[in-house]
Amino acid sequence: VLQLHGALDRWVLPESAAGSRHWIEGPLHARMMPGAGHFLPEEAPEAVTTALLDWLAVTARTTRRPART
Repeated sequence: VLQLHGALDRWVLPESAAGSRHWIEGPLHARMMPGAGHFLPEEAPEAVTTALLDWLAVTARTTRRPART
């Protein structure tokens, strides 16, 4: 799971976002986005894209795929 959170988010506080770890069974990759609020794709599109691409690259390298039959 990739969790991106805006450091300036006034609706979901960082402490609340951090609590979501308790609901996730697999690995959680949490990243605080400085200078952004609640609407990350609109407020920090480049940072969101970079974080997503980085996470997808790591996930692709570490995820085992079942063999095709």
